[in-house]
Amino acid sequence: MAKTYNFYLKFDDENKSLSRLAGLNLKELYTLLKALDDVTDTGDKSFISISNIEEGSYMPVIITDSESRYNKLLKVHQDLEYKSFDELPADELKYAKSLIKNLLTENRYLESFDNDQKLISKITSREIGKEIDSYNIITSISGIISEIGAKSLHGKTHIEVHDLSYRIFTTPEQDSELKKFYRDGRVTLKVKQKIAIKKKKVASAMLLDFNPSNKGTLMGNLSALKQDDLFIVKDIHSHEEVLRLIREL
Repeated sequence: MAKTYNFYLKFDDENKSLSRLAGLNLKELYTLLKALDDVTDTGDKSFISISNIEEGSYMPVIITDSESRYNKLLKVHQDLEYKSFDELPADELKYAKSLIKNLLTENRYLESFDNDQKLISKITSREIGKEIDSYNIITSISGIISEIGAKSLHGKTHIEVHDLSYRIFTTPEQDSELKKFYRDGRVTLKVKQKIAIKKKKVASAMLLDFNPSNKGTLMGNLSALKQDDLFIVKDIHSHEEVLRLIREL
């Protein structure tokens, strides 16, 4: 038996009113199938069809025996979420316009899922083809917290890191934990940044996680040493003796 691939298209609206018994009508379903057949056409004898309508929403399960068609389904729906109309190939642009005109009304949206039912994209008529003006990245930065808190008692908490030009927003829990590191040593921060494409700068940032630096003061580090830690230094048995030797240098 030939291997087959499933691709899931979930249609719903903001009121979650679509279901297996209240979904696309026959005309809309025909339009969808025709558009999918056209945009995934590989010129061979492979097939593409609907194998089922899933419960819980209106979710046609698209089935194909062609890996090329399946990969095209993945690519098309990723492109529709992240690319503008000007960037879409002609066949994908035609598919996008068909969705907008016939299937995606004001409140409807379309989610697509791969063979493992992992989310690929979410498409709405308002966002499809829209030029992307920003993107998100997750990165790590290290520095000294130079400002912490909020502008008012009810304001959103944030921190500022020395020599960085933007604020990093925090949760109330993070705000409480970070206060002990205010202007006291370096902290490594895992941050989600929103990058403005045209301005090429961080538009906003949100703290995901943080770790304090392990570096301490000389006195603090020496005081933490145990006698067993000093065995490599001949005739040295305490951190006070280490300090005395340093002063004599």
